[in-house]
Amino acid sequence: MEKQVYLSLLNNIDNIEKFIPTTSKERFLFKTDNDISLLYNKLPINNLNIIVSQVCNLNCKYCYSLYYRNNEENMKKKFLDKKTAIKIINFYTDYNLSKKSNKLSISFSGGGEPLTNFKLIKYIINYCNNLKKQKNLIFSYKIPTNGLLLTEEIFTFLKENNVKVKISIDGPEEITNDLRIDHNKKGIHDSLINKIELAKKYLNPDNLIAAVTFSKYHDDYVSIIKYIISLGFKHIKFQFASDRKLFIEKKDINRTKTQLNKLAVFYIDYLLNYNENEKLINFETFTYIIKLLLTRYNSPMPCIGGVNDCATDTNGELFLCTRTIGIPEFKIGNLSKESLDNWRNNYYKNYNINKRMKCKLCWIAFLCGGYCNHINILFNNNPFEPVEPMCEIRKYYYELGMNIIDTLRNKRPRILVKILNTVTY
Repeated sequence: MEKQVYLSLLNNIDNIEKFIPTTSKERFLFKTDNDISLLYNKLPINNLNIIVSQVCNLNCKYCYSLYYRNNEENMKKKFLDKKTAIKIINFYTDYNLSKKSNKLSISFSGGGEPLTNFKLIKYIINYCNNLKKQKNLIFSYKIPTNGLLLTEEIFTFLKENNVKVKISIDGPEEITNDLRIDHNKKGIHDSLINKIELAKKYLNPDNLIAAVTFSKYHDDYVSIIKYIISLGFKHIKFQFASDRKLFIEKKDINRTKTQLNKLAVFYIDYLLNYNENEKLINFETFTYIIKLLLTRYNSPMPCIGGVNDCATDTNGELFLCTRTIGIPEFKIGNLSKESLDNWRNNYYKNYNINKRMKCKLCWIAFLCGGYCNHINILFNNNPFEPVEPMCEIRKYYYELGMNIIDTLRNKRPRILVKILNTVTY
């Protein structure tokens, strides 16, 4: 599908305009590097990923942080301490206030398994709850977890503080037990199901998210998602494994597209038959793409990392995102407003879509931004060199997104409003 088809679709959605609250018309297509930098440097860092632990109780096959944890030098400080954590929180809240924002969303990310340092998570949230009264701040909290360390005590605290919990589960027993194993090489499915049942007792559906990782060896995506729905999840986020052994190769592209199309058909069928009195299931990956298309989103950057999102490791050092922890090229430095502003300024100038020669003429260039820096480095040792099999899949994602929009526009346009109002993790 050509770029002109995409633009044509966006320019012919008049019959659903009345259902859409706002539509951004800003374009970045002709902006210079300096224009991009000036625009983005005004933005606060509203999303902060805090690595509280580099220790994990599992040994999942596709873990992107294994390369970091396998380095003894990196593991000298396995846990973030209270003193460093407070410095991080104070720095980012002050930084955002200097950018005229009083909001900060904190994700206690991996690293390792965040709940191996739950005492610190609890301490940080309590500290932030006190700080927000002093400085009129707004905090929100998220925890991605493998789920096995969750307890009633932990759930009680998470519920009281409205913390979103994203639990990793990759499908039925045989799939989850193949991909997600403990250090004794045993699968964890049954133990995880018990934790999910406990989670449903404590958390409202909006605060319980399933994180599903697809691999080329388990590609019946419809069956996988049906299973996740059967567990009671109303918010599902799926992505592809970035491990070399599990990542999609060129020979897998057509088969993967076929399976993704089946998943899109399943999603469309669900939406067309959806009872509006019930909770809408959020297929976040599709939801995200649909929202980008409907709001005419354009960005010259590959992701929100460095734009309004950053990460800190257990040493308190700043990085572009959780995936780039330990990669010197994406190390921002210490807790300094000047160093963060300077680094962001250089990043916007030197890593935008204009620097990605293979991407500039692609019809989704300003939707994709050149794909993930980390995965490009992982496979091509070059952040500007996209991983071609995934390029094909990402373009196909947007084709599917346009098909979903077109179908709903003609048959159930009101559902597009609900999709626009859903919250992504």
